Amino acid sequence: MADTITVKYKVMEDGSLKAIRQEAEKAAKSTDKATKSSDNYSKRQKGVAGATSNSTKAFSKMTTGINGGLVPAYATLAANVFAVSAAFNFFKRAADVQILEQSQIRYASSTGLGLQSITQGLRDASNGMLGFREAAEAAAIGVAKGFSPKQLEDLAMGAQRASAALGRGFEDAFDRLIRGASKAEPELLDELGITLRLKTATESYAKSLGVQADALTATQRSQAVLLETQRQLDELFGTGPAETNPFTVLAKTFEDLTRSGTDAVMPMIKGLVGIINTSGMAAIAVFGALGLSILKSMVPANMVGNAIDSAMAKSQRATEEAIGAQMAYAIEVKNSQKALDELARSQSQKTAGAAMSAGAGKSKLVTKLSKGEDLSPMQKGRVKKMLKDAELQYKLHGEIVTGTFKGMDIAIVTDMKKSFLDMDKSKVSFFKRMKQSFKKGRLFSKTAFAQIQKGGTKAFQSLGKAASVAGNAIGKMMKMAGFIGILVMIYQAVKKVAQAPFTIISNALGAFDTAANFILDTFKTPLMGIAKVVDWLKDKFAAYINIFISGYNKIANSFAGEKLGLTAIEEFERGSTSAADAMLELTEAGINTKKVFQTSGFGESMLELETSADKANLQTANLEATLEMFKKMGADVNSTVSGLTSSLTEVTDAEKGVIVATSMGSLSLSDRIKKIYETTKALDASGKMMEFQTLTDEGREEAMRALRREMVNLKTLSPQMAAAFNDPNLEEGLKKMAFIELHSRNATTEMKAFRDGIEGVTSAIGDGNLKDAEFLLNTLKKSAKSAADSYRKLGDDASLAAANAADAEYANALGEVIGDTDTYHASLTALRVAQEGHNIATKEALFLSGSIATTRKLEIDVAGKQLALDEVTLQLQGVKIGQLREELLLKQKLLGLDLQASELQLIENTQGSGMAAAQAMSNTMNSDAFKKCYWAGSNSNAGRSRRPSSTNAGGTSK
Repeated sequence: MADTITVKYKVMEDGSLKAIRQEAEKAAKSTDKATKSSDNYSKRQKGVAGATSNSTKAFSKMTTGINGGLVPAYATLAANVFAVSAAFNFFKRAADVQILEQSQIRYASSTGLGLQSITQGLRDASNGMLGFREAAEAAAIGVAKGFSPKQLEDLAMGAQRASAALGRGFEDAFDRLIRGASKAEPELLDELGITLRLKTATESYAKSLGVQADALTATQRSQAVLLETQRQLDELFGTGPAETNPFTVLAKTFEDLTRSGTDAVMPMIKGLVGIINTSGMAAIAVFGALGLSILKSMVPANMVGNAIDSAMAKSQRATEEAIGAQMAYAIEVKNSQKALDELARSQSQKTAGAAMSAGAGKSKLVTKLSKGEDLSPMQKGRVKKMLKDAELQYKLHGEIVTGTFKGMDIAIVTDMKKSFLDMDKSKVSFFKRMKQSFKKGRLFSKTAFAQIQKGGTKAFQSLGKAASVAGNAIGKMMKMAGFIGILVMIYQAVKKVAQAPFTIISNALGAFDTAANFILDTFKTPLMGIAKVVDWLKDKFAAYINIFISGYNKIANSFAGEKLGLTAIEEFERGSTSAADAMLELTEAGINTKKVFQTSGFGESMLELETSADKANLQTANLEATLEMFKKMGADVNSTVSGLTSSLTEVTDAEKGVIVATSMGSLSLSDRIKKIYETTKALDASGKMMEFQTLTDEGREEAMRALRREMVNLKTLSPQMAAAFNDPNLEEGLKKMAFIELHSRNATTEMKAFRDGIEGVTSAIGDGNLKDAEFLLNTLKKSAKSAADSYRKLGDDASLAAANAADAEYANALGEVIGDTDTYHASLTALRVAQEGHNIATKEALFLSGSIATTRKLEIDVAGKQLALDEVTLQLQGVKIGQLREELLLKQKLLGLDLQASELQLIENTQGSGMAAAQAMSNTMNSDAFKKCYWAGSNSNAGRSRRPSSTNAGGTSK
């Protein structure tokens, strides 16, 4: 087994045992290595089998113990790619939020809609549980439906109470309320326990206004749904304060901190991204640096310096080794060449000697070769020729017949030729020379690369040292920031303890009570036994004492005792169970030191101290939120004024009226001022409801001063609102502001509803649904009239111009082809009334008989076809071009012919066939087809009369 260690012992002379340490240590090391390998194998096995919580951990376990190769490299690459992707998505979301903020400012400048302040108000109402993005989206949706900022804030507070009561997420509850109320979708509200019935909601709201439900405008219908939703929300979950999830607030706080930080660096990041987007070289540089950083991340940061130093030493050694190898190679080549020369010369001597022994000794050249002497080039040429001639004779005759080698064995000649040629060849073969060249080049390159590496290593060593210094500085800064953060947390914790003594002491005593009562409940039986023993001891003690008391009483009651003035003593009670009863009461009732503390005078004083601190903290937080809100409101007003007074844009009076109304409706100035003077309800530390001023008296004064500073440009935007804001009578000023805001919001939302409904009208006309078109025109007229009336109630010249523009827009809503909207509307109404009368007349004709019935039916038939023709004619006014218009024109012609046929039947029935024939002739002559034929024939006859014709001479002309 891997966990078994075998130890050898040596018996000493004195009989003791001595372990052989080398073997024992070797065994122990082997066991540790086996255990570690087993652990790594176990982890990797789990990773391969998927026996872990997720794929990421499985991959991590598989890489355990793998120190080289593809897996660690891939793991490092994947981790860095994930980090880069996360950073990209983070900056992308940050840019989206920043664009949203900037668009709110631009929107206020161009339309007057103050989304900044509405967004901030929603975040404040949710106690920080709404992020900027969620609040901005909800603000845009709500304002589009005509909801006031206060109504949106009430929904946010209701969502808080609903989420706490139902255990749902706050964001989900708020999203359902916003979308359910704005879209009138009961399904979204059902999961919050709200049952929305649209008919009930609209009828209830119409009744409160004193009108019929079908008379409500689109904005009023949205208000009906919102108010019904809010009513049920308050009924189900109350109107008191709701608990705030601190972790949700913490998450949103972190989002805000992140957003503030990214706002500072975002311009630089955007500039860098812009350069990368427009420059390919910049993109290569950035992504190349990114890839380099990923490669560097494979080496731990604390090893970079050591790695650079090691690389420096290695490069130095590599340079020296490369130079040494190059010199050794040169010597090796020289020695190899010399050995080859000697070998070739020796072989040539041997073969030449053999030739001489075979009979070629008379040749001086062969003799020289056998002695190893050098030959001149001419002599070498002669030897080659001699050998070649000998080989040729052998091929022709089968033997050598003449010359130096006459009668010699051809094998001797062949060996001599081979050895002579080998010696005469280049000292080294071509492939050998190439191999040596490559090796020489490789050694030279190695030497050059080692030199370059050495220089590069020096450069990286400098960079590494600089990076190390920077890293140390950053590390110290981070440590200092962490230390400061810890100090701040300690300060806040101490401050919280000092401000919440009642809660802290109550919680501590509550914990003690829980522990004590657990002990009492656990040891109830033995404690009762102890109490009974105490009662038994008391009883025995009383019995013993009572013996003496009884004796004394006898003496006291005797004659002598009376003379002595002695009085009897009451004996101790026997059979008492007081200890057991007290223990039983204690174990059943339990210990409640928390209640004792809370009801004591000390506890009440601690509660009062904590309540005062809580009130002060809430009032401070409310003041900060209020001042921040006023800054947003001021920014909205200033943006709108800037857009109206900019020299780059020309704004008409009507456009100004629309922008001012939009701004005043979304600013909700009266509600913001009311909030300064309202009270706040909250639970104190004991759980009781307390009500106090939202702001202190000093805070109210500071808030109003801040609001006046921010509203310095309000007069430029709306003199009426500025006058109401500065009214010395606050109550009257608030009424005037609320009036302006109400009609501003109504004008804005009704105009939007009017414009949204125009397409529905034109679509209904094109489809031939004239009754739907009439109904939609009724709705359009209500919205346009309501918007114009609200503009007029605002009173200033720009608002009056906006009212006139609204009337004109309604009058021309259906375009130039149809013309005046009211005229077309009246035509639709008259057609509908006539069609209804025709239907009644048709029913009544069924009760007639005889010739009167026939005539009446013919009259009704004519009227019905005339109404059908009128309906097509009205429909044609709304269809300008296309195949549908061609079909309607054809239908109009056919209906016209049907109408003429019915009229002729009626004339024949009432005036005779002669009048009917005359009318038919008249119809034919007045028809377009007849007129075309007539004019075509006239033009043809006129042409013939202007030139000579043979028919005039010899025949008749038709």
